[in-house]
Amino acid sequence: MPLEKKERALLMKLFYRNGSNLSTAPLVYQRLKDLRKGAMSGQAALKKIITKFQGIRELSVLRGRGQKRISSETAEEVALTMVERVSDS
Repeated sequence: MPLEKKERALLMKLFYRNGSNLSTAPLVYQRLKDLRKGAMSGQAALKKIITKFQGIRELSVLRGRGQKRISSETAEEVALTMVERVSDS
């Protein structure tokens, strides 16, 4: 289950407060949240969050590229081409 923005911020805060220690931050986080052992995915997930944060200084998830909108003229051209192909065959 992905962490919410507040939880990622808390993890980052704990990481820097504990001397940039990857093994201590998840343990303190689990203790604060009363989580069982193994409830967090561990050091690899925290390292990924830290690397992403240091690169873009943002804790949120980056938006994907998505699909670009096509103009109505392009849609009409495609429709005409399809009609021509159907009528030719």
